[in-house]
Amino acid sequence: MHDFLQEIYFDFCLKNDMPKHPESSPFNGYLSADDLLHTNYQFTKSQVYWLKNYVRLWNILDNTWFDKSEEEGK
Repeated sequence: MHDFLQEIYFDFCLKNDMPKHPESSPFNGYLSADDLLHTNYQFTKSQVYWLKNYVRLWNILDNTWFDKSEEEGK
């Protein structure tokens, strides 16, 4: 599921010209949605709304996915 969310996020970043990690950074690609929300980058209201909902969805799926996996192992 996370691969699908990452693909959606990449598409959003590409279409909205989101900032990437600096070239000197050991990381490559776009900043995480959490990181973007804590930068001084100027977003539109719809971009902030999208990013916040993306983070919420990621967290919900992350918690649900791991809770079910743990229960299956018992």
